[in-house]
Amino acid sequence: MNAFRLKNNFFKLIFIVSCLLFSGFQVVAQKISATVNRNALGIGEQFQLTYTIEGNARNFTPPSFADFTLLGGPYQSNQTSWVNGVITQSTSLTYLLQTKKEGKLVLAQASVDIGGKLYNSNTVTITVSKGQQQTQSNQSNEGLSTKNVFLRATADKNQAYRGEAITVTYKLYFNVNVYNYSLDKAPSFNGFFNQDIKLPEQPDVTNEVINGVQFKVATIKKVVLFPQQTGLLNIDEMKGQCVARIQVKKQRSYNDPFDIFNDPFFTGGAQDQSINIKSDPVRITVKDFPTTPPASFKGAVGVFDFTATLDKTDVKENEPINLKVRISGKGNLKLLENPEVKLPPQLETYDPKIAEKITVADGGSSGSKAFDYLIIPRTAGNYEIPPIEFTYFDLNRKAFVTHTSGKLLAKVAKGDGSVTATVYDNSVNKTEVAVLGKDIRYIKQDATFTSNHNSFYGSTLFYASVAMPILLLIIGGIYIQKQQALNNNFALVKSKGANKLAVKRLATANKYLAAKQNHAVYDEVYKALTLYLSDKLNIPMADLNKDHAATMMSLRKVSEATIKQWVTSLSACEMARFAPSAVASPQQIYNDAIGIITKIENEIV
Repeated sequence: MNAFRLKNNFFKLIFIVSCLLFSGFQVVAQKISATVNRNALGIGEQFQLTYTIEGNARNFTPPSFADFTLLGGPYQSNQTSWVNGVITQSTSLTYLLQTKKEGKLVLAQASVDIGGKLYNSNTVTITVSKGQQQTQSNQSNEGLSTKNVFLRATADKNQAYRGEAITVTYKLYFNVNVYNYSLDKAPSFNGFFNQDIKLPEQPDVTNEVINGVQFKVATIKKVVLFPQQTGLLNIDEMKGQCVARIQVKKQRSYNDPFDIFNDPFFTGGAQDQSINIKSDPVRITVKDFPTTPPASFKGAVGVFDFTATLDKTDVKENEPINLKVRISGKGNLKLLENPEVKLPPQLETYDPKIAEKITVADGGSSGSKAFDYLIIPRTAGNYEIPPIEFTYFDLNRKAFVTHTSGKLLAKVAKGDGSVTATVYDNSVNKTEVAVLGKDIRYIKQDATFTSNHNSFYGSTLFYASVAMPILLLIIGGIYIQKQQALNNNFALVKSKGANKLAVKRLATANKYLAAKQNHAVYDEVYKALTLYLSDKLNIPMADLNKDHAATMMSLRKVSEATIKQWVTSLSACEMARFAPSAVASPQQIYNDAIGIITKIENEIV
């Protein structure tokens, strides 16, 4: 909650400066509203109650939940936006409730102080009918279920022609803090050819409202599918797990006057929970083509251009010619087969080399695919290559379209011996030609052989190469030890300087105290208590929570009484943001902080 308060102060400052510079800026109206994700339930069923507060809020008072069982909450989320000179600042507080009796039940108004003025929310009516009560095992999960985290698979079309691109998107929906997920089972895509769409390593998160409930949405997988058969095809489910961090309700001890600070509304107690997720299957109806395909059709579906060219038309015998067939456009490019090329018997050819430049994105794949044919004319003469046809099913016209290259002519002159006969090498996929007559040389007879006694084994270079890895290993070990020593020294310096930095922060708090800036006093005291302990015990701020800090202090022989005073003082600073009247005065909190840090400094070993 301290982070929430700091964020609010930051945007307050931005707002004030903006008002001075641009008089046209304004802040939207301040209000509080109550919504539920369901208002018709059975006994024992759960629902979410969300209060959305617009403006800089404090002293929030929820209604009585006497007619319901409070399972968890409030779960807090904050949002601030600045659009066209208008600042919108909102806070959402969500409670997870469970019905426990039948009838029309009314949730009374909640109230909150926004900008020094008291605002009331609307009331909410819940209709509860008889229903089977949930088991205790379901209740123990503190409300984390597939209603909080779920996976959805959607297709951009539910009907398509055979070979037509279909984009399927898998999105993760959540309204709790999800910080990790894993996929256990990917769909098999039976009956489809599939190509994944590359997504950012860190998914973009957007907001979406479903049945009145706001969810954060992350796209975790996108795939383009090309159906290979007709009929009703099923895309089976994707399965995985999510780990969510949710606030949990702690047991209250009414004998301890300070136990109010253990309320999760103020302490932010959290627990990691895992939940299984899976998407629902998606059904796709695949239609056959409306007419019978021509003989030259080989399965191309989309919108394409087609060209066929010779790199040269005047050559000599045995001089190679390159025939390039290129198909470009949008569709199932990856599945395109090479068009049929018919050549006169005097023109020798081989399987083509294939070059692809294909991009996969929403709506399918686009780019080009080229087929390069190597042709070797063995006999002089004028040759005509029959027209090459390429047929595809045009998705725009819903009809077959055939492109024809036209006649390709090649004039082959008599060779003069300067170009040797060529042979195709099958071991390299028929794409390279080796020239004979230059690869095999004449073997001399009566050759004289000499022996070379300059052996690498046993030489100075041999022993140096053997010793070098050992020497590098020793140097690496020494370097690692020095780095560890430097890190330990740095942690020691931070620990020794922790008290001095805490004194400086408390001095700043004292200045705010004199100026009667109470919120600033709480902020500085909170920083002094947390940053002091972080430096003193070498605990990263990301890991500094009350339980971990108490454990670390206990290991360093700090007394239980001092640990409890530290936790209580820290909780008071957090609580002061929403209920300042319920905590001690700023002067008392300031004095307590000085005493607590002094005690820890004296007791710690």
